[in-house]
Amino acid sequence: MLFRSILRTIFIIFLLFVSICGIFANPDIKYETEKRIVQYISWEEQKDVLNYELIIEKLTQGRWQPALRETADKAEVKTALEPGQYRYRVDVVDLLGRRRPSAEWSRLTVLRALQPEITSFSPVSHNIDDSAGLTVHFKGAAIEENAVVSLASADGKTIRPDKVEIARDKESGTAYFKPATLVEGYWSLRIQNPGGLETSVYTLAIVKQSSGGGFGKPLDKRMFSFSEGYACFFPVVGKFTSFFDSFVYPAGAIIRFSFFPLRSRAGSFGIELEPAWNYMESSGVYYGADYMVEGHLFSAGLNLVYHRKIINNRFGINIRAGGGMSILYNLRVQQQDDRQQWIVSIEKLSGFVPYAAGSTGFSFIFSGIFFAELSGEYRILFSNDKPWPMFVTPSLSVGLFF
Repeated sequence: MLFRSILRTIFIIFLLFVSICGIFANPDIKYETEKRIVQYISWEEQKDVLNYELIIEKLTQGRWQPALRETADKAEVKTALEPGQYRYRVDVVDLLGRRRPSAEWSRLTVLRALQPEITSFSPVSHNIDDSAGLTVHFKGAAIEENAVVSLASADGKTIRPDKVEIARDKESGTAYFKPATLVEGYWSLRIQNPGGLETSVYTLAIVKQSSGGGFGKPLDKRMFSFSEGYACFFPVVGKFTSFFDSFVYPAGAIIRFSFFPLRSRAGSFGIELEPAWNYMESSGVYYGADYMVEGHLFSAGLNLVYHRKIINNRFGINIRAGGGMSILYNLRVQQQDDRQQWIVSIEKLSGFVPYAAGSTGFSFIFSGIFFAELSGEYRILFSNDKPWPMFVTPSLSVGLFF
């Protein structure tokens, strides 16, 4: 008997060992994760309510089919509805268990939530003192038209753009940020589609020019400007020759090419090449005979120029001082003789005359690159005639920074 009991015990222990080994060797346990988009349906809280009953029906093949029926103690239910057309209503049960009159059906559209994607964006850095604020261009995929675009920092701060434009193909867009909203730091560009799915990409650095003295680091990379426009002139003292005595000479043009090697928060300082052309024509009586005279005045000068942005960095003030040389060429004089016939004399060059000039101008900057400028220049010609001719030259020009 004892021997049989021992064998029986050994056999049972063996079976248990085999069973346990089998369990650990071949587990039949599965772990699955399911990604769901959750919606929260809420309604206005009411008094003296035992519970609420939310009833949802889905439009399937032209008919409303039951989709969800759930009882809730609070005025909110969490659901996971698939994309489609739905209608829902909320029935109220009061504290006595009585069901109040049913509310009318409300419509609900569930759209498929898409994960936006950002493949590139520019710029990657921005100086907070730039005149045109910050314009961010981005490219990607599945960017919905009413997506929420923002800049986000690691500590939870957010900067919202003033304007967002999404392309029709949903693969690119532009966000415009006002200068007053920008803050120094490192930011990520964040795009959130309707439905809550979002994406972000690092890093956009927003920096600020040092407030220390000197010229140090430039505010931006644009060191040159070029402009051309219309310029007339009004003689105010003296005249070029005894023939030219008109009040105004309206035909003219002016070109400016500027270089700004010194730039700081106080403004930009540089040099400028300024060629100009004006056409002069006049008529009168000289020694009892009528005359007509015409000529071309060409000048080329070198100016010291100071430029500063004002009024939200969209306007600018320009101050210039310099000098150069002027020449009157293709001078043409016609005078009548005793028989009232025109006698023509032509002098190709009149010689070079030095001049000094100073001007002030105001510019309006478009899109951070293009600008229009209205300026007035006061010029003195150091000719042999006294008093020296002096005149005012107003001009209107357009140009660009590069």
